[in-house]
Amino acid sequence: MTEKILLFGGTFDPVHNGHTNILQAAYKQGGFDRAIVLPNAVSPFKPGSPEASNTQRLEMLRLAFSGLEWCSISDMEFYMPQPSYTVNTLEKLKSQMPSSELFWLCGGDVIKEFHMWYRADEIIELASLAVVKRDSVRKPDFEDIEAKLGKNIPRMIIDSPIYDISSTEIRRRLRKGSEISGLVPKAVEQYIKQNNIYSAHSAG
Repeated sequence: MTEKILLFGGTFDPVHNGHTNILQAAYKQGGFDRAIVLPNAVSPFKPGSPEASNTQRLEMLRLAFSGLEWCSISDMEFYMPQPSYTVNTLEKLKSQMPSSELFWLCGGDVIKEFHMWYRADEIIELASLAVVKRDSVRKPDFEDIEAKLGKNIPRMIIDSPIYDISSTEIRRRLRKGSEISGLVPKAVEQYIKQNNIYSAHSAG
C-alpha cells in the first residue's frame, strides 16, 4: 500500500502555534500516514539568514511537535547546497522514498505565485500540493495558476481557521521584551527565554 506523506517546509524562526495547528489540521483532513517537517537553512523567499541557529530551530521544532508520533523533524536541508529550493528537497526525498506519495503543504496566499517558483513544473511531477485555505480567503484560482504554468496542479484543499500569528511579530515582541504567551507552544516559549533567543541583547 502506498504511503501518503505530508511535507511541511519553512524557516520556523521561531515555530509558532499557527504552524502546529495547520499541520495537525492537514494531517487529519488529508488522511496521511505521517508528516515530515523540514526547516530551511536559508529561505529562497526571504532575505538574510534565520536569527536562531539551525540547532536552536531544530530543538524548537522537536519541542513543538513532541507527542505527535506521526510527525518527524528532518535537518536534511541544512546539508544541501544553498539556497535549497523546494524542488531540490523533493528530488532527494523521492529518491529515498520512490513508492511514497508526497504532498507539499503550503498556504493559499503563496499559491497565487506558484508558477513563479523555481522549476515549478517539476515540483508537481514529484509531489501534489496540500493547499491551506483560510476561512475568510477565497479559494485559490487554480485555473489561472494552471494557465500560467501550462500544467494541471495535483492538489487537495485543507480547510483551516485563521491564525493571525507570524514569526516576524513574535521576534519583534521578544526584542521589545513583550509577552509571547499563547503564540508559541509553552515548551518553545521556555526554550526561547532560557536561551535568550531573539532578545535585543542576543547575538542574533
